Amino acid sequence: MSAGAMRRVLRWDPYGEPSEDGMQFRLFYEGQFLASSGEPRDGQLDRRALHKHNLRRAFHRQLQHLWETHPFLSKAKIFGDMFDIQDQPLRPMVEVVRDMHPNCGFNWVPLVCRQFSLLCKLEILMLRRDRPGAIFRDSRDIDNRLKTLFDALKMPRDMGELGGMAPIEGEDPFFVLLQSDDLITHVSVETDDLLDPPSEAGMDDSWARVVVTVTLSPYAANMFNLNFA
Repeated sequence: MSAGAMRRVLRWDPYGEPSEDGMQFRLFYEGQFLASSGEPRDGQLDRRALHKHNLRRAFHRQLQHLWETHPFLSKAKIFGDMFDIQDQPLRPMVEVVRDMHPNCGFNWVPLVCRQFSLLCKLEILMLRRDRPGAIFRDSRDIDNRLKTLFDALKMPRDMGELGGMAPIEGEDPFFVLLQSDDLITHVSVETDDLLDPPSEAGMDDSWARVVVTVTLSPYAANMFNLNFA
């Protein structure tokens, strides 16, 4: 850890801590990373909706690859009654999850959803151009940037959170990490200096590189979700 690095835990449930032996992977984003502009109400347009969806698209591509290559996710088949779909035959899990989460013109595939009974831990490393100690001095800015990140990791609730965006080629289904951000049981964030210049010339201090380490494990273990352990 460098002299400019700072770390703090934002959410921690001692009774809901994922096992370190659970499924673990990393999501990555590099680009403009703006603070959230506040919570939209009553279907109002989120002023950062397009920006958040750009992040969501970056994570979609990575999560799609995870579903296609992970030994369990790529091969698992389940009955629809796990999602309260009656009289459905055994089908690939990705199809059942997709059919249960249509919203705003998209067919979503959240990896962490209530039916899977999973704990979700996020450890976030944020590299940006700033002075050492910014995580405490500028904590409000960090918190608002994290709100942007959490919104990009989950399914949007309404069109106001999508900014009028529609699926493009390769986005049906659309893969996200979370059905809802209240399924996160642990969040820690570490910030440090971005020492090399951004990949694109002319970018300002809003540019960041973000690595999200995701750890999943069951909290109500059964024969199905033990595959996440």
